[in-house]
Amino acid sequence: MRFLRLLSRRWTIQCVPEHPGTVRAVRFSLGFMASVLIFGMALWLIFFILWFGAHTLKETYQKELHAAQTEIKQQKATIQALSGESERLRQENAALRNEYADLAKRLSDLEDKLRDHQEKIDAAMHPRAEKPAFEPKGSAQGSVQEVTTTVQKATDRTKMIASTAHASSLKTVSIAALKSELFALEAKASEQEAALPVFIEKVERIRDDLERTPSIQPASGRITSVFGYRIDPFTHTKHLHEGIDFANVRGTKVVAAARGEVIFAGYNGSYGLQIAIQHKPGLKTTYSHLSKIDVKVGDNVEKGERIGLMGSTGRSTGSHLHYEVHVDGRSVDPAAYLGGTIRVEEALYQD
Repeated sequence: MRFLRLLSRRWTIQCVPEHPGTVRAVRFSLGFMASVLIFGMALWLIFFILWFGAHTLKETYQKELHAAQTEIKQQKATIQALSGESERLRQENAALRNEYADLAKRLSDLEDKLRDHQEKIDAAMHPRAEKPAFEPKGSAQGSVQEVTTTVQKATDRTKMIASTAHASSLKTVSIAALKSELFALEAKASEQEAALPVFIEKVERIRDDLERTPSIQPASGRITSVFGYRIDPFTHTKHLHEGIDFANVRGTKVVAAARGEVIFAGYNGSYGLQIAIQHKPGLKTTYSHLSKIDVKVGDNVEKGERIGLMGSTGRSTGSHLHYEVHVDGRSVDPAAYLGGTIRVEEALYQD
């Protein structure tokens, strides 16, 4: 109660001017003053709270802004670094593509070179030739097998190099390793290329030797007499038959048993129309009792080429070809060049 009475007490404040004038008086109660004071303090407190909140918010915003700016700078630096790395990788990829393109071209060139080597080997081993009019008997199997084996080794080596080159192009390996492997392959191909002319020359020399070896039957027909001693049908005495007789109808084609040069073509006594061919030093063949001669002295003939027609000229009992092989001036058994033993198909001697 006392406090309330104290608050309800009224107070007067007079304002007296220094010079004569109106005196102003302000009357108020202590409660009013307390209310004004409390209201003022409340306003000040509200203002302080608002100011402090705004200041705190501003500092928080500035910190966040600074952090964001720092992060943006870091991201820019990262982006620039990634951009530089991307450019570097792009350049490296371009360089790698160029190197792989170069390697691919070198591999393609290497395969072309190996293919060319193979074609040259095939051309040396299998030259084109006309098919004979009849299937010849016999062949120089040993020599052919030797050449075939040699060529097969070279072919296998070529295929190995090409296969390795092709496999290398598919491997996921470093450029340096691929270059090293390709360099080794190119070195092998160059080595093979350097040796190829010598090899081809050797093959051609062997082939020429084979072509000059009388290894095919010179005419179709029955074998009626073989090399060796027999009773001569004219003298009825034992006599050495120095060749093989092939009996067939008059006009049957006669071919050269091997490549060579015609050294005789004409009539030769009891042999009738005869052709002699020199194949190589010390080796010649003769074809007797012909009805027609299609070559002349000095002609070069190929194995299987027609040289005349079968007949019965000279001392002969019927149409046949008397075929002889001479080595170093003496007659030898032609059967050895035709693959082995020759069987007489009809027991009728032809001379």
